[in-house]
Amino acid sequence: EYNIWEGVYETWEQAPVDDDVFSSKIWVEKTIERTKKTLESYQVYGDAPPTSFIHETTLPLTAAMISIDGEEPLRVLDFGGGMGTGFFQVKAGLSDRKLIEFHIVEDKAVCLQGRELLSNYPSLHFHQTIPSLPEPVDIIHLGSSLQYIGDWIELIKSLVALRPQYLILTDVFAGDIRSFVTVQNFYGKKIRFRFQNYKEFLSTIEQLNFRLIFKSNYYTTIFGKARPLPMKNFKKKLQLEHVSQVIFKRMS
Repeated sequence: EYNIWEGVYETWEQAPVDDDVFSSKIWVEKTIERTKKTLESYQVYGDAPPTSFIHETTLPLTAAMISIDGEEPLRVLDFGGGMGTGFFQVKAGLSDRKLIEFHIVEDKAVCLQGRELLSNYPSLHFHQTIPSLPEPVDIIHLGSSLQYIGDWIELIKSLVALRPQYLILTDVFAGDIRSFVTVQNFYGKKIRFRFQNYKEFLSTIEQLNFRLIFKSNYYTTIFGKARPLPMKNFKKKLQLEHVSQVIFKRMS
């Protein structure tokens, strides 16, 4: 069986890595492929694109619940949001077609392709760094991205400095294991990848004045299928069966 992750390292710096993976041709092509499928399903199905049901992400539901009141646009920042999958899920899920201001933070190559491919959606904005946004920032979402960040704590601190009402993390590789760093194999390239102890992860977020209000198991997609994580090449105490999805609410 092909090993997606290999090796166990105590620190981020110890793990080998190939540079510029997130700007590589294959990474950008895969992102474009997902975006085109999402865009096509949104344009064809409107209110219920099939992509809204694959992962059962809570982002569209949370957006709908907090968009009931107020006249201001719903403001969302999606860190590592690709080329707008979350945007179309939210836009399709809001039955009253409320105005949306959706910001994506991504690598330069993804931003350039996203602006070109989705130029007809002026409410969708691409940034290479975390932008300064006016309050209120309703939701900050991180989907399938935190595991690729070296200093993830500083990243979270930078994001919550925008004072979001809700912080949603989808596809979180955390559980009843000890934290460790490994290497993900991606089409011949190596990417540093972090697994976390869930209690340590939760404590870190809560210390930033956020309270956990929702947690669920989450089926991530491996080779196009929702399935348990293939980690048989790791010791039992390091294996996760499922990843998590969590929602935090700012306390004040």
